[in-house]
This record gives sequence, C-alpha cells and structure tokens, in this order.
Amino acid sequence: MRLFKSFNKYNKNIAIIDKEYSNLSYKQVLTETDEIKKEIKNRSLILIVSENSLGSLLAYIFCIINDHVGIIIDYHWEQSV
Repeated sequence: MRLFKSFNKYNKNIAIIDKEYSNLSYKQVLTETDEIKKEIKNRSLILIVSENSLGSLLAYIFCIINDHVGIIIDYHWEQSV
C-alpha cells in the first residue's frame, strides 16, 4: 500500500497515540514491525487474535507492509461461540 511506503517520509511525525504506552512516530512503527519480521517466515498466513491494543495494530500494519495474509479475529470470539 502506498500509505505505508511513505512512512519514511514522515519519520518524526506521530503515527499512533496510545494512552497506555506512549506516542509512536512513523519511524518507531517501522522499527516495531521490523522486530516482528525477524520472527515470521516469508509469505505466511497470520492469524491476529485482536483486541483494541497497540500490538494488534502493529501486527496488522506488519502484514500489510510485508505482503503477508492477515486474518483478524476478535479476542472474545471463543466466548461468543
């Protein structure tokens, strides 16, 4: 996606505001997704058990930037079945 390709252009600008941690710049988002990349094989199918959290958002951005297929399910899914 073009949006994520331009992250380097806005390195120092705030990308994510998180009340539990701190604000993350675009550069920090790229750094965090690079850390995830070290653990994931190329062309992976990734199940993201998601809640409203920074980690879930970073996992989703990671999938888009690195051309992985991400399937997002709600953290509370098991309880609703």
